[in-house]
Amino acid sequence: MAKVKSGLGVGLSGKFAGIVYTQQPDGSTSASEPATPTTKPLSLAQLSILMDTCISSAFVKPIPYFIKVGFGLETSPGKNANNIAVPYLRKNALTGVYPDRRIDYAKVLLTRGKMPSPKNATVTVTELGFSFTWDTSVEDPRTHYSDQVMLMAYFTEIKEAVYVTGGAQRGRGADLLVPNGIKRGTTAEIYISFIADDRTSISNSVHLGQVNW
Repeated sequence: MAKVKSGLGVGLSGKFAGIVYTQQPDGSTSASEPATPTTKPLSLAQLSILMDTCISSAFVKPIPYFIKVGFGLETSPGKNANNIAVPYLRKNALTGVYPDRRIDYAKVLLTRGKMPSPKNATVTVTELGFSFTWDTSVEDPRTHYSDQVMLMAYFTEIKEAVYVTGGAQRGRGADLLVPNGIKRGTTAEIYISFIADDRTSISNSVHLGQVNW
């Protein structure tokens, strides 16, 4: 791979005249020859990595906005929230031996940051939806009563989710997540986190377990 420092190739993206041009995160343009097709079978390690990537990408597909908010403080030019969340899931939240790879939902992170995670959080199922409670204390200087709760119910069987990214304030100690459009009898993985009112700080998400809606 070579860098294009001048000429017509600067700023191009795509394949032109047999050369592949790519825009790099630092704003430069690189040029390389197209990859040569191979008929060599993939190794078990390569197949496992491919499967892990597919599983992780499929998991975040229904929740692009939640992921955008959840990893938004880590993004940079050329690196969006999806590019951060998927590798994290692939490396930290999958279990089993190929080809029986699957997500360990307790290890999933949907938000990541330096704010302390929710304490003593609970969830119960009511007639209206998922009722959450949490510790309202703000003893840590990185927390504030105006922090907003982020809630998610991820329905693994139907690959759908309901969530809020700016729910009740920390000081209220409770909120309700209504699963509109989701039929009863569907299992959900439940997550909670907090985000600052001005969106400059966020906590790691906490998995509250699996419940049946």
